[in-house]
Amino acid sequence: LRLLCFLNWCILSIESVLILNSAKYLSWRLQLYLSVCRCYEYLQQYQNAQRAVLRAMTKVVQVQKWENSDPPVPPQTQALLARSMQILHVFVAKYAYFTDTIG
Repeated sequence: LRLLCFLNWCILSIESVLILNSAKYLSWRLQLYLSVCRCYEYLQQYQNAQRAVLRAMTKVVQVQKWENSDPPVPPQTQALLARSMQILHVFVAKYAYFTDTIG
């Protein structure tokens, strides 16, 4: 539980620093979001895990919007964003199954 509190605090701190919300730090941030999801999963709090992954997804979409506002988007950034969304979709489906919200 202490780890979960620490990870959530880290995420909130990182989200408050604009430069850390860029694509450059996205894979690092994604690891933090997914660590939170796994902690909730370990505690069998699947709805909280689902909320965490949905928050991560909104942050990835935000990065996509920022990157698309200044074209052209480098291919490696496009690949990173696409891969991040793929990973998050898997977690969304997983927690939808556990919370019976598939549909």
